[in-house]
Amino acid sequence: MPKIGIMKPTFARITAEPENAAITYAAGKVFAHATEASVTYQKNDSTLHADDTVQESDTSVTGAEITLGLDDIAEEYQTDLLGVAKSGLAGAEEYEITSDSAPYVGVGYVEVRKRNHVISYMANWFHKVQFGVPDESAKTKAEKIEFQTPTIKGKAMGVYLDDTGVLRYKTSKPCTTLAAALSWLATKANMAAGGGE
Repeated sequence: MPKIGIMKPTFARITAEPENAAITYAAGKVFAHATEASVTYQKNDSTLHADDTVQESDTSVTGAEITLGLDDIAEEYQTDLLGVAKSGLAGAEEYEITSDSAPYVGVGYVEVRKRNHVISYMANWFHKVQFGVPDESAKTKAEKIEFQTPTIKGKAMGVYLDDTGVLRYKTSKPCTTLAAALSWLATKANMAAGGGE
């Protein structure tokens, strides 16, 4: 279905990942305004040849890379999302990029779709993602202002949410209303429990 928009990038820090059970998240947050999103899946590409023909093939997903374009990431969210270290007292905080890895989070967003003049929504949730600190650049203001916005990239990992032995990367929910999509996303990100925006 044709996509015409994206909104509400949301994350929740993983607090527990029990074996063969649902992941537990801290209270989630809408952490920016989204400008774009792309997902590239890594897949197996293996074939078994026998009797001069292909007998079996495997194209299963082995991972994914998520790229999110955002208007901004407030410093208060960079600690839980990107692993930026925070120190100092209120009003005198300092933020430091260190060699520590970013934490594991769940992340999601809502896509806006349109077909035959009818708007619908697809809410998406990746169960386990690790982002990295984005590259930085800045340009001087010229005759026209050029908005400079961050892009973050993360690795999505498969998780065992039950005892079926199936790795799960992403869950999506088609919705006819924005309210339903946001409600589903809030439930996935543990925002209904308090702490969402």
